[in-house]
Amino acid sequence: MKKPLSYAKPPILFLLAVLSSVSAEGQTDKGDWDAYVVKWQGGRTISTVVDLSLAERAPMRDKGYAILVRTALIAPDAQGMPAKQESETLHRLEDLMEKSMTQTSQAVYAGRFTHRGVREFVFFSHDTSSYRKGLESVFTFSPGHVWISRAVRDTGWSNYFDVLYPPPVEMERIRNRRLVDLLSDKGDPLRAPRRVDHYLRFRTKSSRESFLQSLARQGFETASMPEEADGDATFPYALHIHRNDIPGYPMVDNVVVPLWEKALQSNGRYEGWETYLVKTP
Repeated sequence: MKKPLSYAKPPILFLLAVLSSVSAEGQTDKGDWDAYVVKWQGGRTISTVVDLSLAERAPMRDKGYAILVRTALIAPDAQGMPAKQESETLHRLEDLMEKSMTQTSQAVYAGRFTHRGVREFVFFSHDTSSYRKGLESVFTFSPGHVWISRAVRDTGWSNYFDVLYPPPVEMERIRNRRLVDLLSDKGDPLRAPRRVDHYLRFRTKSSRESFLQSLARQGFETASMPEEADGDATFPYALHIHRNDIPGYPMVDNVVVPLWEKALQSNGRYEGWETYLVKTP
């Protein structure tokens, strides 16, 4: 079973301490919801929405059944996704479904995914005796959405960890996208290049050197590379590099994720980035 990586205390920093007290978008008392899209070979797209906060409590011993509810989209686009009008109907169905499943089965809503013209909702519960009657009532809201459901024994919550929970690279994108959002929320228009510092650790000196060689001619400068960093025996060799960039979504995809991937390939670990706010007058 795939377990999520631990990001209990992410090392990503900002120079302005005020940012550390701001909650990431999507984090509420009802969960920590976020979304990601994965494109597979052949152009197949899967869009997933998931409550990340459940990873800290899962698998729940008292909710050992996964209840899977699937509906076919009425008018999917070329990517198998719903158009705007149908999305609004599906969101309403989702709200009604969550309310019904909570009341009839004491279920926990874990998330949903959409692909190839189908949307599937995932709940976890201990009671599978009466949920269908509630679903029948829910789908009267939109009779055009044909649906099926089933309950499966899932004590390890594989339908959460293996189906809904983001792969490591997508989790990295989510974490960094939230940091970009924090900058924007604080008034940064994200148009001005500025110094962005990146921090990494490696298992060996040679792996750190291999990583640096892979960055040749990309404009990064080395700020420091301690021979041994205290407190991390597994990844004792640290690296601090920097470059001028605009800390927006393109930087996440074009700079941060490639650094994360290169570090992984070099037996290293990307730990995060640091920058400062730039506000227009």
